[in-house]
Amino acid sequence: KYSDYPSRLQVFEGKRTEKLLDYFRREGLGRTEELPVRIHMGMPVKVAPPYTIIIDKKRKHNLLICGSDIRMTARVADNYIISALMNQNASVYCADGDLLVDDDSAKSFYDLLAGWSGRFTLAQDRGDIIRMIGDVYSQYQERKKKNKKDAIFVVFKNLQFLDIVGMMLKGETIEEGDYLEEEPQGGQPEISDPIAAFDFDSILTQPRNEDSMSAGEKLIRLIESGSMYGISFVISSLEYQTVKDTMGSYGENTLKHFPERVVFSLSQGDAEFLLDDISISGLQNQTVYFTDGIREKLTIKPYITPEVYELKEYLE
Repeated sequence: KYSDYPSRLQVFEGKRTEKLLDYFRREGLGRTEELPVRIHMGMPVKVAPPYTIIIDKKRKHNLLICGSDIRMTARVADNYIISALMNQNASVYCADGDLLVDDDSAKSFYDLLAGWSGRFTLAQDRGDIIRMIGDVYSQYQERKKKNKKDAIFVVFKNLQFLDIVGMMLKGETIEEGDYLEEEPQGGQPEISDPIAAFDFDSILTQPRNEDSMSAGEKLIRLIESGSMYGISFVISSLEYQTVKDTMGSYGENTLKHFPERVVFSLSQGDAEFLLDDISISGLQNQTVYFTDGIREKLTIKPYITPEVYELKEYLE
């Protein structure tokens, strides 16, 4: 009766999941330079407005996505990347473990993002991951000297296959030379007696040069304090055990620096390790638990990620 009348009527449909691009069109969303960056997560399973993460510097916005449903894990992570890149003041660095095991199923998606925005950088191999961390860390150092308002997002998808990232998160030492091509010869002066030339007293009298930090040390530092400088992390994993082993129980315990979490399709015990006081069996196929780590704990239906051709048409 009232379908043709202008109104603010909101209809709750428990079994319906909205497409991300339909939501963008309905809300008149598109490319923007407005800050802070907004990440569009999905519809709460209650009569409430769509849920959006507002990425500011007031607290950590590092997000962990963990669940064995391959499609849902990709949906949440990919929607996050699309939302971020819609903002002209955001850059995204991405490493996908699938690429390391020769799974190119997302290649067309990444190619589209790279062609559409020069603000998207994809690591193709382990060496690229090391270089990517170094690049972000250099920007972090610059931001300590001069404040910048633009946002940087580092996304590690499919952590279960990102062995080198897992080692870094545990605080293990990696031989970076094993993954990087050798520097060209020349440019460094030859020292005939390196032992005599080395100043052993400098070890005790000089602070450690940040340029000498390993990629793993830089990554941990960025995760711990990058949020205050506009640098946020997203990590997704299909395997709870990978998260527990690399981020929780051993080494650096980086899990505590990921207050925002999306949890689904795990056993009850595993889910409660990541998010207290939830009933994982109560989730439907299209729903996930989300927490902001402070007060919000919601059941959300993440938006359906567009197909590559749909996203291409929308961007054009």
